[in-house]
Amino acid sequence: MKSPIYWSPGIYRFTMKRLYGAAEHLREEAVAHEIPDGASVLELCCGPGRLGLLLKEKNCDYTGFDCNASFVAHAQKAGLNVHQSVLPPLPDVPDVDYVVVVASFYHFKAEAAAFVDSLWNKARKALIILEPINNRSSHANKFISKLSRLMSHPGVGELPVRFSEPEMDSLLSQYQTNTNSFSKLMSDDRDKLYVLYK
Repeated sequence: MKSPIYWSPGIYRFTMKRLYGAAEHLREEAVAHEIPDGASVLELCCGPGRLGLLLKEKNCDYTGFDCNASFVAHAQKAGLNVHQSVLPPLPDVPDVDYVVVVASFYHFKAEAAAFVDSLWNKARKALIILEPINNRSSHANKFISKLSRLMSHPGVGELPVRFSEPEMDSLLSQYQTNTNSFSKLMSDDRDKLYVLYK
């Protein structure tokens, strides 16, 4: 069952602001900072299109996909090239400079290895993943854990189980061969940014 958080873009943004406070806007801004002007970008699980709007200001060739019809409609109304799709598999689109997933990779945990490999192959220059690694859904209290998982269910697939930091580090380690690649914790220590260059 779809969580109320995903009922509308307004509810989603209100919830994110309540959860992250002043740091709520830093996630998309941190990703946008790593993408140069004019780059082609594919974002998966793009939500209402916040990152897309930031990249629009940088004249990027942006394409987004999300499973949520209301989010897609909201992004399209804002003039973004966004389409509805349930992932995986990846949509049949041309290769791009940058492939991006912001705070949504946990939805693909069951097939994470194969999915991240497909993202890597789609990117010409870099794969960028920003993922929560300290989560209430991993709380020792089973009630809190289950409630958090229910509240983060987008309405498709199984109840999401989040990644720990060691799990994400291990999964992405093989893609960090370029010396310019890096990972870093965000300022609130809840999310980690991975920028993986080809």
